Amino acid sequence: MRRATKSWVMKAILGLLALTFVAFFGGAGGLGGFTGGGGGVGGVGNLNSLVQVGGIDIDARTVTDAYNQQLRAFSQLLGSQIGPDQARQLGLLDQTIQQLVSQALFDQTAAELGVSISDQTVAQAVRALPQFQGANGGFDPNLYQATLSQAGIGEAEFVNSVRGNLARGQVLGTVQDAATAPFTMVDAIYNYRQERRIVETVRIGAIDLPNLSEPTDAGISAFYEGAKDQFLAPEYRQFSVASLSLEQLAEQLDVDEGELRIDYEIRENEFRTPELREITQAIFTDQEAALRAKDMVTNGQDFAAAVEQVTGSPPLDLGQLTRVEILPELAAAAFTLDSKAVGDPIETPFGWHLLQISRIIPENLPTFEQVRDRLAEDRALIMARDRIFEVMDAVTDTYAGGAGLDEAVQENGLRLRTIAAVAADGSDPRGEPVTGLDPEGLMLRAAFSTPVASDSDVVETPDGGFFVLRVTAITPPAPRPLADVREQVVAAWRTQKISEGAQALASRLVDNAAGGQSLADAAAALDLVVELSEPVLRTGEGAQLPPALIGIVFESQVADTSISPDGEGVIVGRLAEIVPAAGATALVSLRNDLTRDVGLDIQAQLAAALQERYEVDINRAALDGLF
Repeated sequence: MRRATKSWVMKAILGLLALTFVAFFGGAGGLGGFTGGGGGVGGVGNLNSLVQVGGIDIDARTVTDAYNQQLRAFSQLLGSQIGPDQARQLGLLDQTIQQLVSQALFDQTAAELGVSISDQTVAQAVRALPQFQGANGGFDPNLYQATLSQAGIGEAEFVNSVRGNLARGQVLGTVQDAATAPFTMVDAIYNYRQERRIVETVRIGAIDLPNLSEPTDAGISAFYEGAKDQFLAPEYRQFSVASLSLEQLAEQLDVDEGELRIDYEIRENEFRTPELREITQAIFTDQEAALRAKDMVTNGQDFAAAVEQVTGSPPLDLGQLTRVEILPELAAAAFTLDSKAVGDPIETPFGWHLLQISRIIPENLPTFEQVRDRLAEDRALIMARDRIFEVMDAVTDTYAGGAGLDEAVQENGLRLRTIAAVAADGSDPRGEPVTGLDPEGLMLRAAFSTPVASDSDVVETPDGGFFVLRVTAITPPAPRPLADVREQVVAAWRTQKISEGAQALASRLVDNAAGGQSLADAAAALDLVVELSEPVLRTGEGAQLPPALIGIVFESQVADTSISPDGEGVIVGRLAEIVPAAGATALVSLRNDLTRDVGLDIQAQLAAALQERYEVDINRAALDGLF
């Protein structure tokens, strides 16, 4: 297809086809897979925006903060730090984007409906949060500031997030209030989930088989000969792979100095560091107290000492903040005061504020020369993304002309390496993972689907590169020598003998019980012990029973007997009693859970409907570059 599109006629046809799609679909990006309409920086209206939802821009900082929160949450859940590769496998970035898009959709809806949250409402919500309650049970402004500072969250950012949550709550609360789980459904699910069963069990294992002997050498050899297929070494393949990544291609490209200067002008805001101010803040409950502290500072007393004398607590160092990271009511004063100066008291919904400017860090814009290397790397990658397809075409043309892998490497600057022996699971003959394979497993799939002495198709990789490989040798599956697997053979022989003996003894027990004896009497005659389980749920909660037996028991009638695997041995189970579901508390809890789930389903449907109303544009290329 790429070779065909080199024709100007095909380019014209494809151009018209593209315009048709834009006209029909409105150019909106989709959430499925997150491949928004903007393939580059120009795909989103705001150059600093990574995602655009209607009139709302979501910038890199917002995405990064939300992504890091997801990382921390999953790391705490798993009990270990999550690395970039694991985060990609879990899809955390896509989950973050989906969450931000959903929030923006509901924010857009709230704005369209005229939902407005007053400063007083926000202040009341903040003051009611338990993490900000002091020793006296009331809102503690110093604890509030200290908590935000420890969490690395600016006050303006936090207040805006609370305001947004309240606005979204107004929209989603209506949906949630309308959701209800039908009683018939709740009752049916409750009875199914909460029904319990009591089982008589007899476990039979190696201890119940006194005649089990140790295997002889002859017995081991005979067992091995009859079960060689259990001890096969896998098929191994040897192949040479020629690959080219975007980074490797970028290193081969020369960038134009003029384009770099244009990039610098376009990306100035990205490199610009806004003015920062180190701010120390004190919050007072009334204006009189704030003025008293200000007068003490004016008369020469240290700011911290004056604040502590009036409030009983020292002021809080807010650190280095930009103008947008501080409450709007405080921003004008904070960014007009001189260094070391203390401003007049300012009232906000959280009290009366005194600010002292400890240090002023002016706005900074690095020169072109200072960021040239970074610009060159980024520009080379952009060029590589365009050029990579030409190289792929050239490699394909090389093969079409009858040349082989070596010629493709020499003519197109590919990287060639050899994988000596690898199994389909990516391991070498020693069982160690083979290095140099792609994490997606594309090389393995290509290697194990390509005949020996043949070249694979050109395979594109998710990172924008490609590879082609030649299978040079195949080592078919073969039994491992008995000497190498003797321990495994002995273990397999023993497991088989225990299973056969236990199954035979269990069959005798079931036959005796079926002849009119109770399970207890039949077990006693065979020197076996019967145990009565605790009431068990379908999930297995309540008793330590094998899942296979639980599945059978919940399809049985009282007095039915069955045999199930139990490790090396077996377990005989007889259904003794069916205990119906009971308990009003569990029923109410289930109803609440199902009602919540119904509400979440309706919210998901609402989000999908809103996506049809508001254009969603996701800059996938910029996201890939950032993460």
